[in-house]
Amino acid sequence: MLNEGAFYGYKKLESVKLPEGLRIIDQQCFSGCESLSEISLSESLDVVGADAFLTCNLQYNVFENGNYLGNKNNKYLVLISTVETDFDVFGIHESIKIIAACAFTECRELTSVNVPKSVRFIENYAFLICPQVTSISYGGTVAEWEAIEKDDYWYGELTNLTVNCSDGTLEVNQAE
Repeated sequence: MLNEGAFYGYKKLESVKLPEGLRIIDQQCFSGCESLSEISLSESLDVVGADAFLTCNLQYNVFENGNYLGNKNNKYLVLISTVETDFDVFGIHESIKIIAACAFTECRELTSVNVPKSVRFIENYAFLICPQVTSISYGGTVAEWEAIEKDDYWYGELTNLTVNCSDGTLEVNQAE
């Protein structure tokens, strides 16, 4: 685990290759590392905390409208953010494992997200300030959706969300 703020403000840090076996990058771990432009994430990574890379100058792997981080084997391990916020439907890359905290912040026109079966973790406030989101199309079954680890407030302020799975539908509300 890389603890909260572990490298906070290291202005000369330019690149990082994280070791296999690393499971957690805590919040603000690399925040303020303004020279950090390259990072190779561990395949074993499960969690990327909020603002882990805030103000870094990372070169994201872009797929459609998403900014992803990964490694040489999978460039799309973690969806960090969107390139722009003015769109209504979003398709996540099929190789993703983690939807990072605040990944869809202020995507005010977003109504639907296609989430592949490969997702293993959805972090807090992934859908922060996305008032129009009403549906998620998930590439797996209801049981597989329920097996995804989700932070308590992964859905942000969403109150009327339907998750459409291959074998059924779930309603998500703040009591989940």
